[in-house]
Amino acid sequence: MRYIFLNEISKSEKELRQKYLYDTFKLFFIELNGNKHIEFVSIPSNANDCILIYGHNNKVNNFLNSNTIAENKILLITCNKDLTIPYKIRKKEIHISKNNSEITYCYDGRQYGFDFDVTDSEILLFRYRNSNFCEQINRSFERMMF
Repeated sequence: MRYIFLNEISKSEKELRQKYLYDTFKLFFIELNGNKHIEFVSIPSNANDCILIYGHNNKVNNFLNSNTIAENKILLITCNKDLTIPYKIRKKEIHISKNNSEITYCYDGRQYGFDFDVTDSEILLFRYRNSNFCEQINRSFERMMF
């Protein structure tokens, strides 16, 4: 499993998000260096055959269109559904963050027990952390259909 964070964050938030990933998926994640973005990879790296991409729409669009994605499950946490999904990945299982009136909002995480801003999908992922992975995803994201 890979977790790609396309927005700038502090070192302390990176550590908090690593802890969140462990608590949510029961997997250890290590940071890969040398990328223009933040990338965490699970141990084992092939767990759940999934990539989670977090960022503003323009950054997510750019990432999807300029990178090869080997994983079959793609989870997107981004501003809204206004994305250009490349044809080459449309046969994969793609899910987008839950949103309110077409917009994904970030909330003060302290209200939900986190020390970083969170989205509805991140809150739900954590809430359903004891469910199997497929159920966790289906309850926390919306499936995109093409």
